[in-house]
Amino acid sequence: FIYTHNPMVVQARELIQSGKLGKVVSFHGQSDMENSADPSIPHRWRDYDAISGALGDIGAHMLALSDYVVGSKITEVCGKSSTVFTERPAADDPSRMLPVGNDDIFNVIYTYENGALGNLVTSRVAPGNKVGERFEVQCTKGAVRFDQERMNELEVYYHTDAPDDQGFKLIRGMPEHGEYGVFCTQAGLGISYIDLMTIQAHKFLTAVAEGKTVKPDIESGFEVNVLIDAMLKSDQEHRWVKVSECEPM
Repeated sequence: FIYTHNPMVVQARELIQSGKLGKVVSFHGQSDMENSADPSIPHRWRDYDAISGALGDIGAHMLALSDYVVGSKITEVCGKSSTVFTERPAADDPSRMLPVGNDDIFNVIYTYENGALGNLVTSRVAPGNKVGERFEVQCTKGAVRFDQERMNELEVYYHTDAPDDQGFKLIRGMPEHGEYGVFCTQAGLGISYIDLMTIQAHKFLTAVAEGKTVKPDIESGFEVNVLIDAMLKSDQEHRWVKVSECEPM
């Protein structure tokens, strides 16, 4: 869940928690990639029917971001999947086709414990999307949105802006934004995905050295897996599913 360490994502969370944007009304998440958009791509481990497809592979990242940014747990879900390419050529013999046993696309709507609504669209067959991890959080006093492909930027809107000055404002990553300043002492230079790995490693090692806990952790991963189980169950049974139905007894 490396994207939760992005200083601009942290800034979005802090803006929401501060109350400046009011109460969260809805979360819109998009987790799209094109890594399976070409039907000639050989059959891979991602296509086995024993695992989740787009939802578990890339949608899991947005589910982690959702909980982190909104600050509330998802309680009930309703999902629908689609397999666009039902078979792919075998890697060792392109003339032999193998079945694809999981989802290429998975859309889901859900509710949060705090009463807000959310939705996630995720696809591994989305042409033009390299790492399309994007979200927008709409609140009673404004909104905030983020795009991982522009990871050093955050857009914020406030209802209190004058009528002739309304619209999303761009916030660029600066040394004042948490760990950004560790890597760049000047605004505009921009940190990278690899820097997020360094932030994550530093938090983990610090927690070990000081005997403390740090999020996300193994429990965070387990919680997201429970969400995925609930969404898969919803798709299979064509109904709303309470997350609690998939929690261990």
